[in-house]
Amino acid sequence: MGRIAQVSDRNLDVVLNFINKQVEKLGTVLPLSRKSFFNYFPPDRTFIILGRTGIESLFAISRGRGKGLATLRVRMYAQNREALEEAFQYVRETALTMEAMYIRTHVFSYADECAWLPELGFRKAATIPRIACLRGELYDLIYYYYDLTEEYDFKIEREYVNEELYETLKVEKKKDARIVVRGLRLGDLEELEWALNHVNVFATLGSGFYEGLVWWDKDRIVKMVFEGKLYPLVAQDASNGRVVGMASLEPLARRPIGDVLSNAYSVALFVAAEYQGIGVGSKLMKELLLLAKRLHARTLTLEVFENNLPALNLYEKYGFVKAGRLPIWVQRGYIWSLKMYKQLHPV
Repeated sequence: MGRIAQVSDRNLDVVLNFINKQVEKLGTVLPLSRKSFFNYFPPDRTFIILGRTGIESLFAISRGRGKGLATLRVRMYAQNREALEEAFQYVRETALTMEAMYIRTHVFSYADECAWLPELGFRKAATIPRIACLRGELYDLIYYYYDLTEEYDFKIEREYVNEELYETLKVEKKKDARIVVRGLRLGDLEELEWALNHVNVFATLGSGFYEGLVWWDKDRIVKMVFEGKLYPLVAQDASNGRVVGMASLEPLARRPIGDVLSNAYSVALFVAAEYQGIGVGSKLMKELLLLAKRLHARTLTLEVFENNLPALNLYEKYGFVKAGRLPIWVQRGYIWSLKMYKQLHPV
């Protein structure tokens, strides 16, 4: 096997030369600089494989977020199929050391890795069709996963299936609410933090383990809004002034120019427990779709637990369709999430 090395300031120029020869695989047509490289590849989790000809592959690893701790996420780029296989051996060994159940990745349909990954045992999980625009042509974004559950000499799954880890609480619904939707204000963030931490809400989210432990980074949200990296709307109960829900669009593009996902956005939405089931989500979604059109969006995507039927019904009501299933989230036992998308304009 080739020699593995961590990306650092000492070898960054050589790494940039390698990745910029195939920069379109990252989803951009413009070369990376030293500064922009780390927007794609975190310095403490990015590695290269060195062979006789120099760098043969590059990969970045991260552990799944929140309830997705059992999944390892990876991005791998290689000069050929053999180099990708060698990089994957390191990724697989790392995953098995961390007791991961699945490895998850995604690539664009024009990238060579799209053909190589199935040969390494990856399974296609979901496809967002015609979401990426490269030189005037549209391409798919494809999600893959690798199943590790049979590769352990012990039972890797925990016995959660009969446990209610996130038991829903009974709350009194505010059926007399008068809901208005408006843009986010700085003062809204405190109240939204309280709503987000209610067990009925964070049980439906990928983040959050226990009531009060959802980290709501208010400074980061404000920074993202001012940088054009987040477009949030809130629902307010006009009868009492409470802020009771939030919906947002987040650009999928990592760069303001030259990104193949420049007109694609991800959707996030939550509603306070007392206001669920009375139409707040619908009002937020209507206004969010209007906002998306004003942003010249072409495709919207989202991810939702497959057992979250109220949210699933809401998204389908507003034209989102299922793109596939992705592993894996710890709830009551293990459940998968659904990737969904909506094309705002015929293509």
